[in-house]
Amino acid sequence: MTIQVDRRSFLMRSGLVLGAAALSRAQAVYAERLDAQDSPGGDWDWVRRQFNTEPGYAHLAGFFLASHPTPVRAAIERYRNQLDANPIRYWVQNRLDREADMAAAAGTYLNVPGKDIAFTDSTTMGLGLVYNGMSLKPGDEVLTSDHDHYATRMSLQFATARNGATLVHAPLYKRSRDTTVAEIVESVTSRISPVTRIIALTWVHSKTGLRLPVRAIADALAPFNVNRSEDERILLCIDGVHGIGAAAGNPAEIGCDVFIAGTHKWIFGPRGTGLVWAAPHAWPRIAPTIAPFGKHEPPGSLHTPGGFHSFEHRWSVVEAFAFHQQIGTQRIYDRVAHLNNHIKHTLAKMKHITLHTPLDDNLSAGIVCFEVDGLGPDETVDKLLTKRIIASKAPYEPSYNRLSAGLLNNEDDIEKSLAAVAALA
Repeated sequence: MTIQVDRRSFLMRSGLVLGAAALSRAQAVYAERLDAQDSPGGDWDWVRRQFNTEPGYAHLAGFFLASHPTPVRAAIERYRNQLDANPIRYWVQNRLDREADMAAAAGTYLNVPGKDIAFTDSTTMGLGLVYNGMSLKPGDEVLTSDHDHYATRMSLQFATARNGATLVHAPLYKRSRDTTVAEIVESVTSRISPVTRIIALTWVHSKTGLRLPVRAIADALAPFNVNRSEDERILLCIDGVHGIGAAAGNPAEIGCDVFIAGTHKWIFGPRGTGLVWAAPHAWPRIAPTIAPFGKHEPPGSLHTPGGFHSFEHRWSVVEAFAFHQQIGTQRIYDRVAHLNNHIKHTLAKMKHITLHTPLDDNLSAGIVCFEVDGLGPDETVDKLLTKRIIASKAPYEPSYNRLSAGLLNNEDDIEKSLAAVAALA
């Protein structure tokens, strides 16, 4: 299977300011990366073989930190060897081309202009750069939920304390398993005030497996912005790390103004890579924090932290996006949903299990969270490990156990894991 990248739409999505020659070269390079990879067809076993995961285990915590697939490992090694052989010569001659490749690949995957993407080392770095760069003043309010990751919470605490703004926390639901789109949208919009400037939320929650109905929130938010100036417009900012690569939707489709994500989870990108996308009306509200390296055509490259990075990792993110698109993004989303919905609905029938992931399949994606009667999360993880099942627990209070099926898994892994959980009764 070869992905045909339409040149006109590719150039529009890439939107680089490096000139037509660089755009054409980046497009050609990306198409070449897609063509160079062996075709998986409909064979999920082929996909599994691209990862060097330890055999004999059901790896149901793959969302935590990616195992690099074959094309990503090969690219890292290739760049490492070239940098080792002649660091300054290779870097000087190739850095701008590699950065153009990154913007082209990420822009194509997200269906946004590549020039609007800044690259980071992680979701946490992106959250810090965005929220601490936001133009806030005393009296402004930032709205977030009670359920967001500590990286969002702490970045917002730092930003509001520094600028004299107020941080407002809102509960999204009474019970995650039974929540509805209407309940979540009402919980958010009922706490919007005339001085709300930012709404900071997470697309897919790693605590409960909830997939936030971002599109519905964005649509409900639109009337609040009708009569506001650009400086007073409410920006919807989304931590998308557990949605990108696992759930259908790009920034335009889900309706956010700012999208922050690491690419070393569901995208299977190199460890230590991430990105920030912001809409053209949102970037002017975010001041750069770390000086860019060399040329800094705005907005994306201006907000990309400069300095020396693990370049062999950063540049190889191109292969991760190509790997996804070669398999087929919709096929991946469908596969992730199929496996995890089976886990969720099977666990819901077990009397000794308390499920925390919403039963509505439209409100979950990729992560299933639960408790076992009489067992703490550490004890549950340890007992499953004796059955050679790699599960995890959420880093929250209270903490729940998590099973997460992805491209590392087949149906046998799922049935083995469900049988082991059933045996914990």
